[in-house]
Amino acid sequence: MTFTKMHGLGNDFVMFAGDDAPEITPELVQSLCDRRTGVGADGVIVVTPVEDRSEEHTSELQSQFRISYAVFC
Repeated sequence: MTFTKMHGLGNDFVMFAGDDAPEITPELVQSLCDRRTGVGADGVIVVTPVEDRSEEHTSELQSQFRISYAVFC
């Protein structure tokens, strides 16, 4: 399992690239976020490329990726 831990302004997150992300379950997030037995984080973020670039799902900025944020800590 490849991930990056990032932090800023007092919060920290475990981040996965969409292609390399495991199935995100509440149990996995709790395990990763536990500061005593896991990596320790406030949540998990998965960044994935946007596959549907239809007008309905894009703005003038033409989004390049989607961020999914999970907190079960």
